[in-house]
Amino acid sequence: MVEKSYPKLQEAKKLKTFYDQLITEEKRREALPFVLKDLELRTEIFGKEHENSLPSLNTLAELYEAIGHYTEAENLYEQALQISENVLGWEHPDTSTLMIKLALIYETQGRDDEAKLLLLQAAQIGEKVLGVEEKY
Repeated sequence: MVEKSYPKLQEAKKLKTFYDQLITEEKRREALPFVLKDLELRTEIFGKEHENSLPSLNTLAELYEAIGHYTEAENLYEQALQISENVLGWEHPDTSTLMIKLALIYETQGRDDEAKLLLLQAAQIGEKVLGVEEKY
């Protein structure tokens, strides 16, 4: 399937390069349509629940968060977290990072108990994957 979609994949890569530059220049609103198109292409090529679609979904959530659209960011982070758990696994560092990002959104919305729960889960992943550092 990917071989047949090579031109679309090349287009997605070009879009990513372009919107990364816009984000670097802090032109987040201008980057949104390009991220949306990149996500659309990657979803068409790889499917919604694929690790190659996940970074675009994460970038879209980050953009919405950066421009203050917390409800949209929350929905996208929740989707990304679910996909990351399914595709990469609960103990993957990207899954932990998404938990932290979602927790920060919850915290911004005053949902401290939900934020704390996610942060604790992320910490458990870190302890399990990286080990607990000995304190001197």
